[in-house]
Amino acid sequence: MLSIVRFIALWCTGIASGVVFTHLIEVAPKSKLPGAAYIEVEQVLQAHGATLGIIEGIALFFALILMFFVYRRAWPFFLTLVAAISLAAMVIIWAASVAPMQADLQRIASGTLPSNWQSLRDRWAMLDSVRAIFGIIAFTFLAAAVVIDAGPPAPERRAEPEREAPRPAAPEARPHEPPPAESAPPPPEVHG
Repeated sequence: MLSIVRFIALWCTGIASGVVFTHLIEVAPKSKLPGAAYIEVEQVLQAHGATLGIIEGIALFFALILMFFVYRRAWPFFLTLVAAISLAAMVIIWAASVAPMQADLQRIASGTLPSNWQSLRDRWAMLDSVRAIFGIIAFTFLAAAVVIDAGPPAPERRAEPEREAPRPAAPEARPHEPPPAESAPPPPEVHG
């Protein structure tokens, strides 16, 4: 079960982190687009926004479950906790700011340009940058936790005391026998 939870948490975190990282590297090229083109590009790219939010939510859910599995192991727990906090920050930023912006963007009619499109673009770029940083932190810390904790559980890792190699059996002990008596010289013969 632990392996499945690790896999799902790491896979979803990797997907979510990868997507927000691509948003980060798109900032400079998108900033060069004219307003109408920028709005059209964002409408096409952000149509999948809810899917990413779901993946981030699943990643957070499984990171929290993973914390339950590793709560007695200090480093894996700490690293997973940092990853979960980072994932939570990604989800909160998405739900509070990015998702409403995406909904507003989808309502803009083709060919129209809101007067605040540049501030919208800059705010979106800043949010994507912050989410990308949290995504990188989440993935890095979660991967480190999995690598550190990939071995057997802590009690089994303790080195067992070395046991001595079996010694060959000692020869059977014989019951104590009195030492052989030295033969005394024969008594002197009496002649008489």
